[in-house]
Amino acid sequence: MLSYLFYFMAVGLIGGMLGYALGVGLMQAIGFDMGFLVWLIGIIAAIVVGAGVLFLNIQKWIIIAATSILGAGVITGTFLFMFGGPAAQILQNPVRAALQSSPLLTISFLLLAILGAVAQFQTTSGYEVESYNRFAEAAGSEPAPVGGPVAV
Repeated sequence: MLSYLFYFMAVGLIGGMLGYALGVGLMQAIGFDMGFLVWLIGIIAAIVVGAGVLFLNIQKWIIIAATSILGAGVITGTFLFMFGGPAAQILQNPVRAALQSSPLLTISFLLLAILGAVAQFQTTSGYEVESYNRFAEAAGSEPAPVGGPVAV
């Protein structure tokens, strides 16, 4: 039971981190400097996305979205760092630096994120979690699926 709760807490945290990153990133892309207002918008976005993930039961989708967006960010950030402007500007505000340096870099980020999400969805669409009843197995009878009829 604790591992199940830990999983939900971790997925809610991932959703919150993604919401914060998107909220702050969008505010900085618009032109706001990092300050209290941008931080507050990021916290509100984190709470909304983190709670929405748990209430809407979309854990798989948020994991796919977070890993594809963050992976695309690492790849394009590496190219920006290798071939882009000064390192201080890139480390201070990577979203604005990517948007200002090249529209091609922004398009490649979006394309990589979409391709990463599609690849993850296709490779995990055939997986289904097999459930069983451990208590029936411990009692020596045949394990029944959870929620199925119970042998007496």
